[in-house]
Amino acid sequence: MSRHDLFMAVKIKQLKTKDEIFANISSTPDAQGCEICKPAIGSILSSLYNEHVMKPEHHHNQDTNDRFLGNIQRNGTFSVVPRIPGGEVTPLRLVAIGQIASDYGLYTKVTGGQRIDMFGAQKQDLPAIWTRLHEAGLESGESLETYDFSEHC
Repeated sequence: MSRHDLFMAVKIKQLKTKDEIFANISSTPDAQGCEICKPAIGSILSSLYNEHVMKPEHHHNQDTNDRFLGNIQRNGTFSVVPRIPGGEVTPLRLVAIGQIASDYGLYTKVTGGQRIDMFGAQKQDLPAIWTRLHEAGLESGESLETYDFSEHC
């Protein structure tokens, strides 16, 4: 089902955990979820019940990338993607991105999606990197809104 359909089903049935969602909606009630479904479920539960998706009791809903707010790369490092709405960024935020990338030795790339990806982050550095990005007024740029979940489960 699409993210919207999943959201509506969870909302209407007032499901509050991943296990309840699988038991009531999934064709495989004992499923654990895939790398697309788990983050979507975490996001939906957070949206509906106003709980932060990163709370420890929701960790089982997240995959590695979501728990660490980074995208694991083939070499075991992570990429960090701050949100830059519409590709517009203030000079101070742009300087902050550059300084953080420099301090952690990250390779940076401006993407066609109007984002700046920073590559090469070590897992242990991710909390500090995100703390600094948040202090500069930036948040995670990852989005699950465009996925069609039916193709992955």
